[in-house]
Amino acid sequence: MDVPQRHASELNLDDFEIIKELAAQNCSLKDIADSLNVDVRSFNLSWKNKESPIYKAYRRGRIEIEISKSEMLEQKILEGNITAIQEHNNLAHKRWFDNIKNDVFDL
Repeated sequence: MDVPQRHASELNLDDFEIIKELAAQNCSLKDIADSLNVDVRSFNLSWKNKESPIYKAYRRGRIEIEISKSEMLEQKILEGNITAIQEHNNLAHKRWFDNIKNDVFDL
């Protein structure tokens, strides 16, 4: 017997922690909604609202994993790893370009 899906508005603090963890693991929005047994449509609509707890938990998960990756990259740079230096330079250029793009298009 299938358990009825929940609406995104029925999520609790434990669910938001799961969202954060799954976002850090690069899970898709659909996969996260499915794992929480939440209606995908309501989940996606809530995620599109940048003030929603779903969006904030997802964003926190993505930011935390990026910080971890940056720390690991920094350590490799300090060890003199040329590939890590090149990767850092490429990421810095991409971030610079994204910042300009966001400024120009008022994003």
